[in-house]
Amino acid sequence: MTRLTPILITLFCFIVTPVFTRHIVGGDIKYTCVSSNSDQQTTTFAVSFTMYRDVLGGGANYDLNAQFGIYRKSPGGSDWTFVQAVVANPTNIANIPLNDPCVTVPPNIRTERGSYNFNVTLPWGENIYQIAYQRCCRNNTINNIFNPGTTGAVFSVEITQEAIRNCNNSPVFKKLPPIILCNNRPIMFDHGTTDMEGDSVVYEFCNPLSSGGNMPGDDCFSIVPAPFKCLPPYPEVSFVPPYTSFEPMGGNPIVNINASTGMITGTPNVQGQYVVGICIREYRNGKLLTSTRRDFQFNVLNCNGITFDQNYLLCENDSLRINEVTYTQPGTYTQNFITESGCDSVVVIKINPLKNSESLITKTICFPENYTFFEMILTQSGTYTKILENSAGCDSTVILKLLVNQPTENTLHYSLCDGEILEINGESFSQSGVYSQKLVNSNGCDSILTLIIRTGTSLTSRQYYSLCNAGSFEVNNVVYNSPGVFVQNLNSQSGCDSTLIVNILPCQQHIIYDFQLCDAKTPQQGMNYEEFVPRYLSSLSCGTISASNIEREQPQENKHSCTLGHESSLSMCVSVSNTCIPEEATQKPVVFGFRASPVSGSYIKWNHLVFHHNAPLNYNWINGATGPNNYPTKIRIRIYKNDALVFAQQDIPTNNTWKKEKLDLYENPDYVLQEGDSVRVELLPYCTVGNTSTVSVWDVDNLSLFFSCEEKENRIIGGKLLSNVDSDELFTIKRYQGNKVLKLETTDNFFLFPKNDPLKNYIITGLSHQEPSKEVSTFDLVLIQKHILGIETFSNPFQFIAADVNRDGKINSADLVIMRKVILGVYENFPDNTSWRLIPRTSVFETQHPLKWSDEMLILPGYENLQEIDFIPIKTGDVSGALNIEFSKSE
Repeated sequence: MTRLTPILITLFCFIVTPVFTRHIVGGDIKYTCVSSNSDQQTTTFAVSFTMYRDVLGGGANYDLNAQFGIYRKSPGGSDWTFVQAVVANPTNIANIPLNDPCVTVPPNIRTERGSYNFNVTLPWGENIYQIAYQRCCRNNTINNIFNPGTTGAVFSVEITQEAIRNCNNSPVFKKLPPIILCNNRPIMFDHGTTDMEGDSVVYEFCNPLSSGGNMPGDDCFSIVPAPFKCLPPYPEVSFVPPYTSFEPMGGNPIVNINASTGMITGTPNVQGQYVVGICIREYRNGKLLTSTRRDFQFNVLNCNGITFDQNYLLCENDSLRINEVTYTQPGTYTQNFITESGCDSVVVIKINPLKNSESLITKTICFPENYTFFEMILTQSGTYTKILENSAGCDSTVILKLLVNQPTENTLHYSLCDGEILEINGESFSQSGVYSQKLVNSNGCDSILTLIIRTGTSLTSRQYYSLCNAGSFEVNNVVYNSPGVFVQNLNSQSGCDSTLIVNILPCQQHIIYDFQLCDAKTPQQGMNYEEFVPRYLSSLSCGTISASNIEREQPQENKHSCTLGHESSLSMCVSVSNTCIPEEATQKPVVFGFRASPVSGSYIKWNHLVFHHNAPLNYNWINGATGPNNYPTKIRIRIYKNDALVFAQQDIPTNNTWKKEKLDLYENPDYVLQEGDSVRVELLPYCTVGNTSTVSVWDVDNLSLFFSCEEKENRIIGGKLLSNVDSDELFTIKRYQGNKVLKLETTDNFFLFPKNDPLKNYIITGLSHQEPSKEVSTFDLVLIQKHILGIETFSNPFQFIAADVNRDGKINSADLVIMRKVILGVYENFPDNTSWRLIPRTSVFETQHPLKWSDEMLILPGYENLQEIDFIPIKTGDVSGALNIEFSKSE
């Protein structure tokens, strides 16, 4: 034991040959109270200094006879006084084991520790004592201080009077500092202490102290400074920026020490060697007892089990679970975990953001189709979503906008008039019926189109009404009560436009035989008919009527009498044959006649024959005789026009009182009178009732004739070309009437002759000389030649018409010669033919041999308007059918 008294100081001097070395790793000092002598007012402490050295650093072993300086200073003072040096030798030298399986120790690192133990007796009083050991040098490879290879170390402890008087024991570090720290692995090292008395201890990082150098001798720059020469306070080491005494290792997070617990935490992130100073202060009841400075070198290495940066991709709005930890945001994170080998490992997790992807599919289908969208079979419109994984592993949202369109159905009504052909969507229709087409509508779906087709003819018709029959007439909801010609445009049941010409005939009585001058009082007078002259009540604007007297046939042989007439007037009375066969009658008929003289451009129309007749039960002659009458039961009417019988009606019943008989003639063309036409009318009573009377008579009175005027040319004749030729192709249509010819050009393949005499015959024909060589080619020559040779005969009857270019009724080489000259331009026209031939449609049906088809259409007299005089155009020479149409009798 070394005893220190204020009176005697014993110095032991040892000659040491210092060795310059870079080997110091660290060191610390602790003390325990051995005894306290109140009489002598001293306390003896056992001091233990532990030094850590680098075995493989090439330096010296632990110093023998190491000198520990003891110094004192007064409270509040700054100057230290050397008291004495204590000499000690190393003991308990041993390697510090590195048994961490997670650390692969480099071959240049091996650390051992050794202890220097000695006793020191310190007096009570006021002074503070410091025990210090100075030695050079540190490892040259330290990274955080300047010139580590020439910088020494000082390990010290300060003991206050509070500790001396109370026989205090210093705090003892629980653990040896770790030789190796793992890079990028969080530190959680308990650098705390235990204290026998339970005093409080405060911890902090502090600046390690420096003393000594690489100079010879024993001064403060020598390898082993002499304690009596180098006194506290000792200089602090100089840290290499950015390192400081408080942040000696940097790190992320910064390596630091908890002031209350001594727990060192943080994560070193740079490999290297770092010197760290740890200062502890021991307090009791707020009074400082001990200040100890521990100095140690930490080696930061890459350790087994450590995972460096691990990069992850995090999808938008997603989460990432790594080792039971869930991450929802991009960033840098660390995790501590134990590897399979039991090693602590640190993962630096770097999570980078990724965007989710989205795609849109727009699809339209037609009901009842379905659309397969992944595992879904869809039939309804809507928006559907499917979340998949894209190539980056993120959500790939597929959005389907599905539109299900419905098929449509439409019904269209068409009226085809005058042989029209309906063309819809590439199909042609010419017959009545119901047809269906399956199309595609604007939505791309099926469109069922129903066509209801009616066929008909657009006609112009004429109807006659006489005001003699009624005071007014209603025709198609139109009321007429005055004479005239009226036109109605109608739509027939077939849907075709029709024109109705309404002729309202006047009830104008022009001629009357009233028999008022009847005179037959004597037999001689009964043979005389001179008094029965016609009376003209009105005149005609379109001509005159000259009527004869009314009389009995062979008047000189067939007498008449007079009797009381209709409405108390006089009438003529004639004898009757008993036979019921009018041709066998012996009594002659009552006759009269007239002749028409119309002005130019007009006709006189005979509308009505009206008379009154009576078959009385008793005869009553004006000469006074009267008696029973074997009266007739029938009459016959005959009308002759130009001596030809045009009307005959017999068995017309009689009446025993006056009866009105009226013939309506206006709808019969036989009663349309031209210049010089003569008419003769016969009225024959016959077939007596068969009573016993010997007298058989029949009375007639008030015989009237009614006429009207009519334009001569009032018949319409027209038609069209049944062809697919261009509408601007000009065709000439000719109307022949005798030697008179009327020509017109087609308009849009239609023609119309508006004024035609209904009493005349006409011939209609057509032709075209335009462009004879149009659509005529050598191919047509080949077809004709094959037909002539029998290799390939014509299959279409219109080919015969087209091939007979010289119109001789034959197909032979002469036709080929003419066609070649037309093709070569030698002939400007076909010499004996037209560029087009127009074949009447009716001619096709009249004979099966096309070469006998006529080019003419005969129109017979009549009042009916003809608007279906249709022709089929055949292009001369166009055997291949480029401009010719297909035509069948079904049309």
